[in-house]
Amino acid sequence: MNTQDMERFLSNIQWFNDFFDGVRHLFETITKILVSKSLAISRVGWYYEKSNHVPKIPPYYEMELKGNNFALQLFAVFDPQLLTNNQQAFNSEPSIVIVKHSREDRPGWVADYGLRVIKKDRITQEVFGENVIMGKMVGGDANGTQYFAFQVPFEVFGAGQDINLAIEQHIVSVLQALPEFP
Repeated sequence: MNTQDMERFLSNIQWFNDFFDGVRHLFETITKILVSKSLAISRVGWYYEKSNHVPKIPPYYEMELKGNNFALQLFAVFDPQLLTNNQQAFNSEPSIVIVKHSREDRPGWVADYGLRVIKKDRITQEVFGENVIMGKMVGGDANGTQYFAFQVPFEVFGAGQDINLAIEQHIVSVLQALPEFP
């Protein structure tokens, strides 16, 4: 590899590492604020799709939180193709999608709950207020599970923005306005 290609390669690695470190920091900050506001009990875990075939950037990065009578799944969606079936609710762009569902015992069940909402797969869906959707999951283990979901563009957390204020305005205030599950 020539010197110019090596420098570009190393620069790209550094950029991606910095980007994912920023996403991790953002999710940790969101967690601290949600716990301090009593909107979540604890951080349960992190998840990202792992490929057994080709090294690549994952299509999403997900964090799970447990609450009282609900579970939260926060997705950093990097592949806008995940959102293409859900044009009514979400812009097809890299962003954060937050899914609150009524199965508090299943915060880590990514494919069976949060991803179904993101992909609009076997769910009912209706608009609930501004930029929030709600509905139920149909079929499978999640049958009848209620959910709320909303999207937050990455740009609200951009350079020069107050991250804590952005989290308060675009995440905490929306979650606080959602009704409790019966």
